[in-house]
Amino acid sequence: MKRVGNPDRVARRKIASGEALTRFLDSYDFTAVPRRDCVRLDTDLNSAEATAQNIVRHFGLTPAST
Repeated sequence: MKRVGNPDRVARRKIASGEALTRFLDSYDFTAVPRRDCVRLDTDLNSAEATAQNIVRHFGLTPAST
């Protein structure tokens, strides 16, 4: 909920209010399905680059060249 009010979300046509996000989440029955290969990411503590590196490492992917 912390980032949902950020102005860049409006520009990207994403949900931009806490109320709208709550309505959206309440309209579905989300259930966590734990799997052996699940990865947990904390994007509040890690940069986008570090998060991407964690995903690549976890799933054994080859990083895209730039």
